[in-house]
Amino acid sequence: MLIACLTDETRTKQPIEDYWPVTTVGDIAFFYLDDLFTDSTWEHYTISGVVNWKVLQADYPNAPAWEAWYRFLKKHGRRYVQNSWSSKWKEDQSSIVWDPKEQCFKISLRAK
Repeated sequence: MLIACLTDETRTKQPIEDYWPVTTVGDIAFFYLDDLFTDSTWEHYTISGVVNWKVLQADYPNAPAWEAWYRFLKKHGRRYVQNSWSSKWKEDQSSIVWDPKEQCFKISLRAK
């Protein structure tokens, strides 16, 4: 459901992130997906080949998060973000497991 929401540009009544001028349903879906596939250190992603904050920071290293996000969307579009997540989900869906220790989802090599 989160992946399906990535293209939703419906604005929230108030920005839900500090210092963001506006947030949309798609933005929130991205926040959740990114968080759900980040380990407990908040430094390592447990899924590759998708658009995440690491990708945005590489493209826009000196920009605030909201600016990097919206510049990325202007350049690539929300559908691009959605397609990256959708493709990876279809490829690895049966291998995605919850890691209770790390409190995140990850791709299990045993399930492949």
